[in-house]
Amino acid sequence: MIETEIVLYGDNDPLEGCDLLMVADEDARLYELGSDLLKNSGCAKAHPVMVKRKDFIFTLNHCQENRIVACGLIWSADLEEELMRGGERGGIVEVGRISWYDEDSIYGRPALALMGPLGSDWRELRGSPRISVDNRYPLLSGEYLKNLKHGGYTFRQTGLGGLPCRECVGTRYDAAVGLIDSFEVVDRTGLWPLEKIVESEPVIVRLRGPSE
Repeated sequence: MIETEIVLYGDNDPLEGCDLLMVADEDARLYELGSDLLKNSGCAKAHPVMVKRKDFIFTLNHCQENRIVACGLIWSADLEEELMRGGERGGIVEVGRISWYDEDSIYGRPALALMGPLGSDWRELRGSPRISVDNRYPLLSGEYLKNLKHGGYTFRQTGLGGLPCRECVGTRYDAAVGLIDSFEVVDRTGLWPLEKIVESEPVIVRLRGPSE
């Protein structure tokens, strides 16, 4: 069961008056959540639209340029990565956050984590382990690994589209930084979180208006 509770910033519902609610990354859970949010806010004319994560900011800008009132629903880790990339220059603003709890999730919600083979611990990362980094989060991951290097750890780092497959763990990679949610990830990869880097919850975003 997934439990959610919306937390708005300010007195007004940010979805009020929206034409579109863009849902990032073709995530069915976010799409269902977006549909419920629109229904509960009374936005009869608005509807959720799935947008690829890489096109999310571009599409928000396109809507604004064409005077389409649009908000976005995105995971907070994706938003943090975008802001580190310089997304604040485009005026992206978080206007609401949904408290998310999933009883089937390891941390109760998706989280970016350092992961090692099931049964391993920090002591096995000494030396120069080969580590895969989810290329959706290069900046969040890079900041975390930089701090580890200051603590005396060194890594041989390779980017991936996601977490490595089970057959690659121990042969090509010794550890990974990636997004973990359900125990299915552990079964599929043979990796277990050694340290949580950042948790992720759904956030509602919009672009600043020209006069803001």
